[in-house]
Amino acid sequence: ERGKRMTTEELFQDYFTEEDVARLMGMSVSGLRNRISSGKDHPPFVGRGKAKRFPKADFKKWERARIVHQKNK
Repeated sequence: ERGKRMTTEELFQDYFTEEDVARLMGMSVSGLRNRISSGKDHPPFVGRGKAKRFPKADFKKWERARIVHQKNK
């Protein structure tokens, strides 16, 4: 519908929050923030300052690229 304003939920439906990503990575939000601020490997995000959003598709690509396959001994 023309002129309809999108809700915040609609705008960010394709994004994870910091809380979502921290839970998926098995760490605390502060651990995720530390990882980002120290330059350690972290999923791609958009935003500035404290308002970070992680595109779901990019997170899934980032996660798949880090799958470790163990060889049978």
